[in-house]
Amino acid sequence: MLKGEGKNVTVVSNIFLDNYMIKANGEYVKVYLYLLRCLSGSDRELTIGYLADVLEHTENDIIRAIKYWAAQGLLTVGYNNKEIAYIEIKTLGEYETDHIAATVVHDEPVKEQSSGDIKASEDKETKKELPTDKLAELLRDDEVKMLLYIVQKYMGKTLSPSETNKILYFYDGLKFSSELIEYLIEYCVSNNHKSFGYIEKVAISWHEEGISTVEEAKKHATSYSKLQYSILKAFGISGRNLGETEKEFVIKWTDQYGFSTDIIVEACNRTIMSVANPSFKYADSVLQKWKKKGVRTVADLKAIDDEYERSRETKAANASKKAAVSKTSSFSNFSQRTYDNDDMEKLERLLLQRR
Repeated sequence: MLKGEGKNVTVVSNIFLDNYMIKANGEYVKVYLYLLRCLSGSDRELTIGYLADVLEHTENDIIRAIKYWAAQGLLTVGYNNKEIAYIEIKTLGEYETDHIAATVVHDEPVKEQSSGDIKASEDKETKKELPTDKLAELLRDDEVKMLLYIVQKYMGKTLSPSETNKILYFYDGLKFSSELIEYLIEYCVSNNHKSFGYIEKVAISWHEEGISTVEEAKKHATSYSKLQYSILKAFGISGRNLGETEKEFVIKWTDQYGFSTDIIVEACNRTIMSVANPSFKYADSVLQKWKKKGVRTVADLKAIDDEYERSRETKAANASKKAAVSKTSSFSNFSQRTYDNDDMEKLERLLLQRR
């Protein structure tokens, strides 16, 4: 249920009239204007059913209109179990309200919410939730509002409460500037990654690596692109980029194992030379062993290779000695026959008779 501020007029921004209304379906315009009306007074209870009855539409018509304006960036829509839980009218002019309207969807009443009540209930993987009062404070900030608007443009959709929470966590928790967050979204989307789970991993990775400016992020992105190209070249792959599973391996090698490009490429080269069917999984097993041995540089690899060669030569030498001892032992154990003088005379007579 929504109770708006008491006003005798409903003010419509010229921005809406000039840039949005003329392009929209007339029925959608009716829904938007009536939402403004409901938000501008305290005499309206707002539900999807109420809007449908007043405007003589079906509930699906109302929902379609709300989603349309959300896609245009004029509304922020929150969901509860896939049903609309609240609507925020975005400010387009100095007289318009930006209060959030909680709606009663179908037969299930939803608790009235304020701008600080956005929770990440849709995404159980979200672990970086901000306190409600902090969310409310951030959502009143003009810079944050603009940031969320830009992110929605990049994503091509209205952010869910959990997605909004993630952006605010990058801003307040990781202390990313709005410019760095904008570049983060641009970087991920340009590489065909619109999953907020993936975006969050990249953000945390940047934070752990001490990246705090757009310039540092661009330098890191360039380095990562060169790494991907080097890995593809090492595996003899051309005409495509790394797949999702392959990228996860690369992230593990760089972020979890902490290996440099030359170490990773060397592991890929050895994978190609060692097995008939080279794979990223085999390369990962090589890098796992190197990590356990404390490898950090190519020089460390040389020491390990030398140690391995010495061990191999020692084993070969030991095996050769063992074989020689076994051969001598076998000859020594051969039982020889003994003959006395009588036997020799008998043997001689036998030979003479055969002549």
